[in-house]
Amino acid sequence: MKLQYYKKKSKINYSAIIVANGDSKRFGSENKLLKKLKSSNVLIEAIKPFLKNNFIDQIIIVCPKEIENVILDYFAVKNWAIDRLQFSRGGSERYLSVQKGMHYVKNNFVLIHDGARPYLSNELLDKIMLNLINNDAVIPSLTINSALKQKNTSGDFIHVNRNDFLITQTPQGFKTKIYDNALKRNKPNNYNYDDDATFIELNSPEIKMIYINGDIKNIKITNKEDIF
Repeated sequence: MKLQYYKKKSKINYSAIIVANGDSKRFGSENKLLKKLKSSNVLIEAIKPFLKNNFIDQIIIVCPKEIENVILDYFAVKNWAIDRLQFSRGGSERYLSVQKGMHYVKNNFVLIHDGARPYLSNELLDKIMLNLINNDAVIPSLTINSALKQKNTSGDFIHVNRNDFLITQTPQGFKTKIYDNALKRNKPNNYNYDDDATFIELNSPEIKMIYINGDIKNIKITNKEDIF
């Protein structure tokens, strides 16, 4: 069943938060989000699938002012309609940046995406959105094909069953009220949440998240070799 079916039966729209506030430490001296990719840069390519999707009527980009200017300049030159874009400044940690973006969310469904994932396909985005209609949280993920080793307390590496693990991707989809409730429960701590699924898991453990097949091409740019 496609999203268009639900659109005909009821008004359904999504908000998106794109987190673009990282420091790119592992990438080197330059900001990886501004690294040239195709005819633009990494961040612009990460934004485009959301702008192309007619069910997403609000796109909140959490970023510094200088990156906001780059985004606006690019889309102005290309004559893209950007009335759905909003901007927010970020926090010191990723989850704090998401929290600032959540303040502006107006729809019942929210998609949270890493600005460093520029290879998101329209097909995966649609699949996440469709599954979110009847679920509280939808997480795209990949199985692991390589052997895995875990470092124990003695500093030795031991074999672990790769079938017990998944690699998560973004965008991760949530019902807005679910994420808002988790934010209310969260207490200040030194835990750096790796993704939003972890944030929900630790603050709202009663929520059942579904994991769907992600896309092997939907990588997060971490090193210069990731750009192709």
